[in-house]
Amino acid sequence: MSSINSGLKLLLKRLEVRLLRRHRPDLFILESEAMRQMAVCGRGIPAADTAVVHTGVDAGKFRPLPDAVGLMHARFGIPRNRRVVVYMGHLHERKGVQVLMQAMDHVVNQRSREDLHAVFLGNRNGEETVFRKFWEPAATHITFGGYQSDIPELMAGCYMGCIPSTGWDSFPMSSLEMQACGLPVVVSDWQGVPETVADGETGVVTATGNVEALGDALIGLVDDPDRRARMSSAARARIEAAFTVPHQVDNLLVLLQRRFGTSG
Repeated sequence: MSSINSGLKLLLKRLEVRLLRRHRPDLFILESEAMRQMAVCGRGIPAADTAVVHTGVDAGKFRPLPDAVGLMHARFGIPRNRRVVVYMGHLHERKGVQVLMQAMDHVVNQRSREDLHAVFLGNRNGEETVFRKFWEPAATHITFGGYQSDIPELMAGCYMGCIPSTGWDSFPMSSLEMQACGLPVVVSDWQGVPETVADGETGVVTATGNVEALGDALIGLVDDPDRRARMSSAARARIEAAFTVPHQVDNLLVLLQRRFGTSG
């Protein structure tokens, strides 16, 4: 992929694509509209040679589980009065983990809230040390859970999810998995990330890198449980309606049939 280009640089990219016409794919299938825009305006690929097929999630594996409420608290010794915000993935700067860590500092130390706790799942041992200066001020309200064998159950027991990406990101699967579990998801407005939620319905979109806005969005969902409950139901319904693995397969088949006349 490439950053967005314009002017002479974009013209040169388009010429490069034309010269490689005989040796390039007939169709570029992207996960999000943002990625298609990068292909067209970044790499110079003709828009007519691109299409979007969104990723699908296993909605049978990731689903609401009322019995899972409290599982995170029990597993990691989190006080039961705290609402758990879950992040899933490695601790990479481009994923904006430092923004969520700083947002927890804002929540705990600036807003004096004791009822929120962030859990980072999927991190490798020692990854968190690079980000110490960001999470240490709110260390009592942050847990690094590492790899766990029962991610769907742990996720289903959380209050909300968070994907605060600040670097390259196309259409994160974790957002779909969180929504499939009935979690509202607070995301940044970076590249394809906001396409994974319906802003104000299944999640909240915040400005990329804005620590206070992210922290306030987390607090807002805790302070309005009815809104959170509506988002929870809408999140699951959204996944069931359009973002399951069968949807992804069907959309891909329809696309190929229309484009190349294939069947079966």
